[in-house]
Amino acid sequence: NKMEAVGMLFICSFLANISREIMKDIDDIKGDKEMGSSTLPIIYGEKKSLLISQIFLLSGMVTTFLPYVYNIFGVQYLFMISVLNIFVFWTLYISKKNVSRAEKSLKIEMYGVLFVFFVSKIIDQIA
Repeated sequence: NKMEAVGMLFICSFLANISREIMKDIDDIKGDKEMGSSTLPIIYGEKKSLLISQIFLLSGMVTTFLPYVYNIFGVQYLFMISVLNIFVFWTLYISKKNVSRAEKSLKIEMYGVLFVFFVSKIIDQIA
C-alpha cells in the first residue's frame, strides 16, 4: 500500500515536472536559440510544445485521483486533490497566454500535491 502511494506520487510528479520543464523551455526560447540549444520549442515550435506540455499536465492530473480510486486514501483526499486540481486547470488555461506565470503556478501546485498526500496519510493514521 505504501509503495503504491509512493509510485503514484512519483508518476504524478514526473508528468507534472516534464510539463513544467517544457513550459520553462518555451519561456527561455530566445536565450536557448542564442546558445544553440536544441529544446523542444526550438525544434517543434512553441505551439506544439505547449500542447505537449498540457498533455503531460493533464495526464498528471488524472494520476492524482488514483490513490482514491485504489482506496489508498479516503474521501478527504478526493476533496483536497479536487480543489487543488481546480487550480491546475486554471494553470492550463493561463499557459496559453502567459507561460511564465503558468510555470510558476505549476511549481506551487506541485508542492500542493505533496502537501495533500502527507495530510491524507496523517488523517488516515489518525482515523
